[in-house]
Amino acid sequence: MLLQLAHLLERQSGTLSFVRGLAILTAVMGVAGGIVGGVAFQLYGPSAGVAGAIAAGICLLAGGIALAIATRRTPHQASGANFILLAMMVRLVIPLMVALVLLKRIDWLQEAAFIGQLVILYLIMLTTETWLSLHVAPIAPALEKGPRHG
Repeated sequence: MLLQLAHLLERQSGTLSFVRGLAILTAVMGVAGGIVGGVAFQLYGPSAGVAGAIAAGICLLAGGIALAIATRRTPHQASGANFILLAMMVRLVIPLMVALVLLKRIDWLQEAAFIGQLVILYLIMLTTETWLSLHVAPIAPALEKGPRHG
Protein backbone atom coordinates (compact mmCIF):
# COMPACT_ATOMS: atom_id res chain seq x y z
CA MET A 1 0.00 0.00 0.00
CA LEU A 2 2.80 2.43 0.87
CA LEU A 3 4.62 1.64 -2.36
CA GLN A 4 1.43 2.33 -4.30
CA LEU A 5 1.20 5.68 -2.52
CA ALA A 6 4.79 6.47 -3.44
CA HIS A 7 4.23 5.52 -7.07
CA LEU A 8 1.10 7.66 -7.21
CA LEU A 9 3.01 10.62 -5.79
CA GLU A 10 5.85 10.07 -8.26
CA ARG A 11 3.48 10.00 -11.22
CA GLN A 12 2.01 13.32 -10.16
CA SER A 13 5.29 15.24 -10.07
CA GLY A 14 8.01 13.02 -11.50
CA THR A 15 9.94 13.20 -8.23
CA LEU A 16 8.84 13.39 -4.64
CA SER A 17 9.07 16.62 -2.68
CA PHE A 18 10.84 16.59 0.67
CA VAL A 19 7.54 16.95 2.54
CA ARG A 20 6.01 14.00 0.68
CA GLY A 21 9.14 11.95 1.29
CA LEU A 22 9.01 12.77 4.99
CA ALA A 23 5.31 11.86 5.08
CA ILE A 24 6.07 8.47 3.50
CA LEU A 25 8.92 7.89 5.96
CA THR A 26 6.60 8.78 8.85
CA ALA A 27 3.90 6.41 7.59
CA VAL A 28 6.36 3.55 7.12
CA MET A 29 7.90 4.05 10.56
CA GLY A 30 4.45 4.33 12.15
CA VAL A 31 3.29 1.05 10.64
CA ALA A 32 6.59 -0.71 11.33
CA GLY A 33 6.72 0.63 14.89
CA GLY A 34 3.18 -0.57 15.50
CA ILE A 35 3.94 -4.06 14.20
CA VAL A 36 7.32 -4.44 15.95
CA GLY A 37 6.02 -2.88 19.17
CA GLY A 38 2.90 -5.05 19.06
CA VAL A 39 4.91 -8.24 18.69
CA ALA A 40 7.24 -7.14 21.49
CA PHE A 41 4.21 -6.29 23.64
CA GLN A 42 2.92 -9.83 23.20
CA LEU A 43 6.33 -11.36 24.00
CA TYR A 44 7.69 -9.07 26.72
CA GLY A 45 4.74 -7.14 28.14
CA PRO A 46 3.49 -3.54 28.12
CA SER A 47 6.89 -1.92 28.64
CA ALA A 48 8.09 -3.49 25.38
CA GLY A 49 5.29 -1.74 23.48
CA VAL A 50 6.47 1.60 24.88
CA ALA A 51 10.07 0.69 24.03
CA GLY A 52 8.97 -0.02 20.45
CA ALA A 53 7.34 3.39 20.19
CA ILE A 54 10.50 5.04 21.53
CA ALA A 55 12.65 3.10 19.05
CA ALA A 56 10.37 4.06 16.14
CA GLY A 57 10.54 7.73 17.19
CA ILE A 58 14.33 7.65 17.37
CA CYS A 59 14.56 6.07 13.92
CA LEU A 60 12.05 8.54 12.47
CA LEU A 61 14.04 11.47 13.87
CA ALA A 62 17.31 10.16 12.43
CA GLY A 63 15.72 9.28 9.09
CA GLY A 64 14.01 12.66 8.76
CA ILE A 65 17.21 14.58 9.49
CA ALA A 66 19.19 12.36 7.12
CA LEU A 67 16.57 12.83 4.38
CA ALA A 68 16.75 16.60 4.82
CA ILE A 69 20.54 16.54 4.58
CA ALA A 70 20.63 14.14 1.62
CA THR A 71 18.26 16.34 -0.38
CA ARG A 72 20.49 19.40 -0.02
CA ARG A 73 22.24 18.47 -3.24
CA THR A 74 24.04 21.00 -5.34
CA PRO A 75 25.23 20.86 -8.94
CA HIS A 76 28.77 20.10 -7.76
CA GLN A 77 29.35 16.36 -7.49
CA ALA A 78 31.80 16.54 -4.58
CA SER A 79 29.44 18.73 -2.60
CA GLY A 80 26.53 16.37 -3.29
CA ALA A 81 28.62 13.41 -2.17
CA ASN A 82 29.50 15.27 1.02
CA PHE A 83 25.82 15.71 1.84
CA ILE A 84 25.15 12.02 1.23
CA LEU A 85 28.06 11.03 3.49
CA LEU A 86 26.92 13.45 6.20
CA ALA A 87 23.40 11.99 5.98
CA MET A 88 24.85 8.50 6.41
CA MET A 89 26.71 9.61 9.53
CA VAL A 90 23.62 11.27 11.02
CA ARG A 91 21.50 8.23 10.19
CA LEU A 92 23.85 6.03 12.21
CA VAL A 93 25.05 8.29 15.03
CA ILE A 94 21.68 9.59 16.27
CA PRO A 95 20.10 6.18 17.00
CA LEU A 96 23.33 4.82 18.45
CA MET A 97 23.97 7.75 20.80
CA VAL A 98 20.34 8.09 21.90
CA ALA A 99 20.13 4.34 22.55
CA LEU A 100 23.30 4.39 24.65
CA VAL A 101 22.05 7.33 26.73
CA LEU A 102 18.57 5.85 27.22
CA LEU A 103 19.88 2.41 28.18
CA LYS A 104 22.22 4.01 30.72
CA ARG A 105 19.44 6.12 32.29
CA ILE A 106 16.30 3.94 31.96
CA ASP A 107 16.76 0.45 33.40
CA TRP A 108 13.52 -1.14 32.20
CA LEU A 109 14.42 -0.66 28.51
CA GLN A 110 16.85 -3.58 28.72
CA GLU A 111 14.10 -5.99 29.78
CA ALA A 112 11.77 -4.56 27.11
CA ALA A 113 13.90 -5.74 24.16
CA PHE A 114 14.65 -2.12 23.23
CA ILE A 115 17.88 -2.82 21.33
CA GLY A 116 16.33 -5.61 19.28
CA GLN A 117 13.40 -3.41 18.31
CA LEU A 118 15.73 -0.50 17.53
CA VAL A 119 17.83 -2.67 15.21
CA ILE A 120 14.78 -3.97 13.34
CA LEU A 121 13.27 -0.49 12.99
CA TYR A 122 16.66 1.00 12.05
CA LEU A 123 16.96 -1.42 9.13
CA ILE A 124 13.45 -0.52 7.97
CA MET A 125 14.25 3.19 8.29
CA LEU A 126 17.57 2.74 6.49
CA THR A 127 15.94 1.01 3.54
CA THR A 128 13.07 3.50 3.31
CA GLU A 129 15.20 6.62 3.77
CA THR A 130 17.77 5.45 1.22
CA TRP A 131 15.05 4.80 -1.36
CA LEU A 132 13.49 8.18 -0.62
CA SER A 133 16.86 9.97 -0.84
CA LEU A 134 17.17 8.70 -4.39
CA HIS A 135 13.64 9.77 -5.35
CA VAL A 136 13.18 13.10 -3.55
CA ALA A 137 13.82 16.21 -5.62
CA PRO A 138 16.78 18.25 -4.38
CA ILE A 139 15.87 21.14 -2.12
CA ALA A 140 18.60 23.29 -3.66
CA PRO A 141 17.72 23.84 -7.33
CA ALA A 142 20.21 22.42 -9.78
CA LEU A 143 21.76 24.92 -12.14
CA GLU A 144 21.84 24.14 -15.81
CA LYS A 145 25.26 23.65 -17.27
CA GLY A 146 25.99 25.98 -20.10
CA PRO A 147 28.80 25.87 -22.61
CA ARG A 148 32.18 26.51 -21.07
CA HIS A 149 34.15 29.40 -22.45
CA GLY A 150 37.70 29.81 -21.74
